Amino acid sequence: AIPIYFELLDHQGSSDAQTQQKILNRILPLLKDYKKVILGDREFCAVALAKWLQEQKNTYFCLRLKKSEYVCQEEDLWLSLEKIGLAPGVSMYLKGVKITKSKGFAGANIACKWKGKYRGWTAEEGWFILTNIESLDEALKSYQKRFGIEEMFRDFKSGGYNLEDTQLTDKRLMTLILLITLAYTQATLSGEIIKEQGLAKYVGRVKEKGRIQRRHSHFYLGLHAHAWVESLQMFAVETQALMNLSRHKCANYRRGIRAANLIASAF
Repeated sequence: AIPIYFELLDHQGSSDAQTQQKILNRILPLLKDYKKVILGDREFCAVALAKWLQEQKNTYFCLRLKKSEYVCQEEDLWLSLEKIGLAPGVSMYLKGVKITKSKGFAGANIACKWKGKYRGWTAEEGWFILTNIESLDEALKSYQKRFGIEEMFRDFKSGGYNLEDTQLTDKRLMTLILLITLAYTQATLSGEIIKEQGLAKYVGRVKEKGRIQRRHSHFYLGLHAHAWVESLQMFAVETQALMNLSRHKCANYRRGIRAANLIASAF
């Protein structure tokens, strides 16, 4: 995920529907030539936001509902989502239902999914996704992209920049977030280039026993590639001396130097 806009709220907790619409009103015009899918977890005001998004041109949404929300599939028969029969390993697609007794949002689609047991682990609960996408598979595939946003938050904090440890507030916090946004975007785009060039193996080595496939993100590759190139430059004399002792590995060394030069050009 690449951040393009953010605001600092004047209170703790989640934002309200009015704030969400205000922010989206600033973002949607920038993307008017694209098909847009708005993703939101249970902290979003799903029903109120969905009603507003229905009116936006070329805009789709996948907003996660709380299991306590009520739906009406038959006349005057309301059930909470947790009682509609979703279980581990089960998927269902509720089309054109009414949702919530008080706000009365009619004609909504709800994609429901509860992952089955995998390697002894079972998800604690299922997903209930309020959407205007007409396919269960497409709705679930779209919502899964939200986890890229979670990865971005982790990279801002413990996974990369340790933003929380700064304990900054107000204007200084916003200034730092802006700088991190620029650095994060550059690292992510550089990491994408490195992966496309087939150079990821030089930066993102597999560290876990028994794992064959690499799983490093574009951000990780971009962030650590810069440090790898700098270390080669810093210890160039020592590295050359070691290579002189292991001449049978000179071909590998030359490939590594070529890779470092290509990676340096990605920044």
